Amino acid sequence: MEGRQDSAGGTGGLLVLTEPPGASVALDGRPVGEAPLRIDGLEPGWHALVLELAEHAEVATPVEVRAGATTTVRSRLEPAAGAAGTLAVRTEPPGASLWVDGTYAGTTPVVVPLQRAGTVTLELVGPDGLRHRQVHTIAPGLDETLVIDLDDPVRLESGTAGGTVIRDFGVFALLAMVIAIVAGILFALVGSAARPK
Repeated sequence: MEGRQDSAGGTGGLLVLTEPPGASVALDGRPVGEAPLRIDGLEPGWHALVLELAEHAEVATPVEVRAGATTTVRSRLEPAAGAAGTLAVRTEPPGASLWVDGTYAGTTPVVVPLQRAGTVTLELVGPDGLRHRQVHTIAPGLDETLVIDLDDPVRLESGTAGGTVIRDFGVFALLAMVIAIVAGILFALVGSAARPK
């Protein structure tokens, strides 16, 4: 809080600034407007100031008004725990189907409005059938962007946790058969080379 001289000698004033702006201001239990707000003609002494903004934590603080001065109150309002935000999901390649907590959310790139902050489960199916599943933590009241590389099963994007990539079982079965055939051929070649002639 900062003070400066006010022209009215017997009373004082308040200048209320909030970030973000637009918070409802109540003084001594009485609504007086929205920040940024200047209030003049206040009795000197301590007053109860309450700031409220949707999806933000309420701020209640005592402020001292001095005769002949204007006190400046600057307050940063924090998002409320559980406040919703948005999650923009982009994939490489684009065009993946996205489910958030089991609910279909569209095709990437897509912006998903979230009902709450916290942990969500993202499931994607790429245009080539690649499946990707990961858990992502959403900060309260923020708009986030998440980029997922569906072509790189080893890489997890920063800020994610528990990501796994699952390819179709048929691909693994085919790969296992190829490895078995190559191993059999190599074994036969090594075995025939080791026989005495």
